[in-house]
Amino acid sequence: MFIVPALKNNSQVSKGRGRGGLATLWDKNLTKYVSQIKCTSFRLQVTKFSFPSGSLLLLNTYFPCDPRVNNFNEDELLTLLAEMKEIMNNERCIYNMVLGDLNSHFARQSHFTTIIENFFEDLNFYIFWEHTDQAAGQLIHAVDYTHQQLNNGETFVSTIDHFVGNATLYNSVTEAGVIH
Repeated sequence: MFIVPALKNNSQVSKGRGRGGLATLWDKNLTKYVSQIKCTSFRLQVTKFSFPSGSLLLLNTYFPCDPRVNNFNEDELLTLLAEMKEIMNNERCIYNMVLGDLNSHFARQSHFTTIIENFFEDLNFYIFWEHTDQAAGQLIHAVDYTHQQLNNGETFVSTIDHFVGNATLYNSVTEAGVIH
């Protein structure tokens, strides 16, 4: 198991929750295939699985929140995406998967989500919930939501948690969906 603890400002220790916080777990029988890839961002945890049949790079993420405005400081998001791309280029794995809380509900069409969509399009990656498939041998379900929030007695839902992968990985998936 690899863990990246949540980051919390020391001046706010008793207020609110920390940012980030990631964990990657696997069956202990696979440990001989596992290595941790060094990351500088607390929003990223990368694990490489070097199986005899090919390597899988797993990028576990916790993206910044979508500010839902067109004018915002993009630096943190762009730095995170650049680090992810650099790691994928350096590791050159057959299978690449980005997963986690992307904080991106792509139906919003905000500047934030557009940056992320363009990033994955440039890599020729599939955002699973945006590319559902009912082909024989593959069942990638449409997802109604991955996050539910109660606010003033009203329930709000969004799809902010995602699986994203290169074509080789996407075409290897037999089933993907959400369990509520």
